[in-house]
Amino acid sequence: MITGITHYGVKVKDLERSAAFYRDILGFEEAFRLFNDDGSLRIVYFHIGRNHFVELFPGGQEEYHYIPTAVGMNHLCYEVDDAYATVEHIKAKGYPLEKEIEKGRSGCLQFWILDPDGNRIEMMQLLPDSLQAKALREFQARE
Repeated sequence: MITGITHYGVKVKDLERSAAFYRDILGFEEAFRLFNDDGSLRIVYFHIGRNHFVELFPGGQEEYHYIPTAVGMNHLCYEVDDAYATVEHIKAKGYPLEKEIEKGRSGCLQFWILDPDGNRIEMMQLLPDSLQAKALREFQARE
């Protein structure tokens, strides 16, 4: 059965610009690159933590602009250990936030940024009394 999410794959317009975002702004470490048989770059993998990765695919043709009514991916969420420190890190790099920190309806701290192609990224700090933390404790108790 399924045990988790291993990676998120995103097609990007400018691979090096996006690689710089994931490396320099989010602090992910480049893990490896995969190449096609003709030697062209196929995928760049960035390690997030544990067994989680982001895959960047070159060749995106148009920027994505969030449309609330569109079918398809809405956003990606990364867990952070300290939302306030993460915001300060991102702002210190000169990168803008889409939405400042707030406490969400589930009880987590969250804020939002856009990647260089306009894809929405949520950053979430699980607080002990959040619905997610309570659910995780229940799941762990069953194991």
